[in-house]
Amino acid sequence: MLWVRGTALLKAELRKHRALPYISVSLKRHALKWLMLEQDNLQILSTPYLTKEESSGHMTDKRKSSNFIQEKRVAVSSKMLPHRLSDDLLNHLKTEKKWE
Repeated sequence: MLWVRGTALLKAELRKHRALPYISVSLKRHALKWLMLEQDNLQILSTPYLTKEESSGHMTDKRKSSNFIQEKRVAVSSKMLPHRLSDDLLNHLKTEKKWE
């Protein structure tokens, strides 16, 4: 049960006449693979992507240009889909507007 997580399984295993699970070689291999993957993730997350010199001044030249923020706003708004109203979506249902 090395690879199973959670407290519910732990509580189920604390019985008086419990059957202990058989830990096979494949379970050990799977647990070792999982631990190695977690170790790789921790190593990647612990190292910074940029150095301090790169992260301290990477936007100064772009901020100096006066229209940088405006260009970003235009780029974001151009990617947005147009608004869809319910009247436009359900307009085909309006065939008659008179009471019978």
